[in-house]
Amino acid sequence: MRDRLSLIRLFAGLDYSCNQGQQILENVRPLDVTQDSRRVGAGSLFFAIRGVARDGNDYVVSALEKGAVGVVLSSTVAVTEEIVSLASTKNAVVIFVDDVRLALAIASARFYDSPSMDLVTVGVTGTNGKTSICWILTESLFRLSCPVIQIGTLGVRMLGDSSDNGASEFTNTNVTTPDQVELARYLALARSKNLKAAVMEVSSHGVDQNRIAGIDFDAAIFTNLTRDHLDYHTAIEDYREAKCRLFTEHLLRSRKSSPCAIINIDDEGGRYILESLRERSDSSGRRRGLEIVTYSALASSQADVRLVSACSSLKGMSLKVILRGVSVELQTQLIGKFNIYNLLACLACLQSFGYSQKNIASVLAEVPRVPGRLERVGEGDVNVFVDYAHTPDALVCAQNALRESMSSGRLITVFGCGGERDRGKRPLMAKAVCELSDYAVVTSDNPRREEPMDIIGDILPGFRAKSLRPSFSYDVIEDRKEAIFHAIKRARPGDCVLVAGKGHETYQEVGQEKRSFCDRNVCREALYGHYGCKVIEP
Repeated sequence: MRDRLSLIRLFAGLDYSCNQGQQILENVRPLDVTQDSRRVGAGSLFFAIRGVARDGNDYVVSALEKGAVGVVLSSTVAVTEEIVSLASTKNAVVIFVDDVRLALAIASARFYDSPSMDLVTVGVTGTNGKTSICWILTESLFRLSCPVIQIGTLGVRMLGDSSDNGASEFTNTNVTTPDQVELARYLALARSKNLKAAVMEVSSHGVDQNRIAGIDFDAAIFTNLTRDHLDYHTAIEDYREAKCRLFTEHLLRSRKSSPCAIINIDDEGGRYILESLRERSDSSGRRRGLEIVTYSALASSQADVRLVSACSSLKGMSLKVILRGVSVELQTQLIGKFNIYNLLACLACLQSFGYSQKNIASVLAEVPRVPGRLERVGEGDVNVFVDYAHTPDALVCAQNALRESMSSGRLITVFGCGGERDRGKRPLMAKAVCELSDYAVVTSDNPRREEPMDIIGDILPGFRAKSLRPSFSYDVIEDRKEAIFHAIKRARPGDCVLVAGKGHETYQEVGQEKRSFCDRNVCREALYGHYGCKVIEP
């Protein structure tokens, strides 16, 4: 990192006011920037952010007492006499901005010398598919001799030279898109380790809270838009707009020479984003070097990247694809139509970076299945898969993927819903299961501070729809381990068991406690104990 920047440089171009003169701002050079009062030390610049659980403004006095050289507050906050007096005594700067989160993103990127400018940076957004696309891209880039950092739901991992063997461990962050400071810090660390690319999931929260405002993207990918996070966004239109902003604000504002928008036009949300971009572009679909690439799984589509044919089994798929006018044949370990979309997006992205069709096809065949995303955990007469599906649409996709790949047998699904989240989707989850599975076990997911049986009570009305098939049946077993064991014991040769909702997670949130729990391990235990069959280790 270069010499520390002054406050004048960190806030250049932002609208702000302060309690000190310009000369002071030029002389003050923070040792770090943070919005976490616990990390404030002598020389810190503290940003007071009002969150859901805590208000950073309550910790301004503490930050000043710990030796912060400055505090950044919202211009709407009424400053107390105690803060004014303490700042004066400590000779600290008090800065007022309209949007503290935006200021934090810009200042963090500048503090770490704009690390995204030195990395080929990809942002992936949409309801479903973000993690899978980031996994596929990361594994592919690594195999194409491009050292890369992956940031998202699985955590953060860095794949450097070939000695990593593509198996670097994830560091858990507990969020899909880390905060402004953490993002800048991770990207700067990747640069310091001579990594060349960054692939990251961009959540609607991450956009809405300006976590990505300091990042310059080379490419942005849109997957799809279905119901999710309506406990945070007041309406589906607000949720869609947050996704759209990755393209219409951040990608268009990127300082990269030729940023690329990669959009699924089979999805209504994708078509909305495409039109929004074109409204801001000239007739050729470009603005300031912006390239737009569309993809589709419909053979009749006019998309730039589209599927021609697919053949699937429980072990993988064979695909024929048109990639910008060139026919390409692919083999993959992944299964399911939703993974066809994920692969098309990755094809488009990798080609936009200049890789040949031959090299892309070669590395995609080597990409292992995504942890917790239709991850197969047992081989034998009964096939067991673990998946992260926790929305109605994701549950439909996971079940369809198995249905399309099964030659015979029943589909058995274990699922629940998270507590303190969108209650409206709970009966929709049940409806999705009873339409595609033969038998289900409804159980606890991450109940958090809700009673598990209350959540299950909200799920069950979805089974009472008029379309309920006579052959479908279900049981309710609150204990998740017991539910998984029960489902696997009920399975017969040729059946598939889908354990949905938690995927890669290794814990269960009960109350305010995180208890150790891993669907994959429980499935392996049940399979080995009941059938004595071969289990697939992670």
